[in-house]
Amino acid sequence: MQKAFVSKSRALRERDPQAMANPDRVPPRQPNIAFAALLSGYPVALIAIVALVVAGRPLPEVLLIAVGLQILVFCGVLALGTLRATSPGLPPRTTGDTPDTPPETADIWRVYPGRGEGDAASRIALISPDMEQSRSIATDLAGLGREVHHTTDRDSMFASVQARPDDWGLVIFDFDAAPDLETGVDDLLDFRSACPDMPVLLLSGGSLRSDFSSNRRPIGDATLRKPVVPRRLMEGIAAASLNSESCRQGEGGGAQAAEADIPQVASRATPSQPGFSG
Repeated sequence: MQKAFVSKSRALRERDPQAMANPDRVPPRQPNIAFAALLSGYPVALIAIVALVVAGRPLPEVLLIAVGLQILVFCGVLALGTLRATSPGLPPRTTGDTPDTPPETADIWRVYPGRGEGDAASRIALISPDMEQSRSIATDLAGLGREVHHTTDRDSMFASVQARPDDWGLVIFDFDAAPDLETGVDDLLDFRSACPDMPVLLLSGGSLRSDFSSNRRPIGDATLRKPVVPRRLMEGIAAASLNSESCRQGEGGGAQAAEADIPQVASRATPSQPGFSG
């Protein structure tokens, strides 16, 4: 029985090439137009017979008129059904083409100009979702004089930093900006192999606690657990920068993010017009 079912499915796919491209789509069943037209003529003929008999018409005339009406109804329904079946209609709905399917969200790139004086390497690349916490991180850092580029496009930001690493001082990577953990780790490994000296601060909502050591050096210099508050953000940046500098000097071990003088967060900055910058 299973072999017969497989043979039947193979024959169906050979008759319908679209079934090969989309095996989940069930081909629509074509209605029997002639049978429907034949059934539609019987009620009309019955009504005509009753009306003509009541009117006192002779039986031969009644039967002739009823048969004529039945033939007219049969031909009319058959013609309309055939025309409708052969006319182009809407494409078949496939799995996933539902009205509830959300449209794809376009990537964003916002620039938050720094307020106050900052050094030439104070530009920060923030790769994170377009959420309120991401915007708060960007505005907090901009209030400290850092120019922040916030984007959801991982590939474009990594390529921009790799093209001109001297123009950037730090990369903040939120794992929620990646479709999954494995993809995020792969992206970071590729970036670190191209820019090993660039400090990287990782943001993670799945971590049990923040880790300001250099234990995750292959992908980042420090890990900050979300949600992020301004004070811990500055501690994480200090730890990432210190661990990166220690690794460049060959000291190893890294820093444990000693409590340092943490600058106070200045007033919020507003982002400039979105645009790509390298």
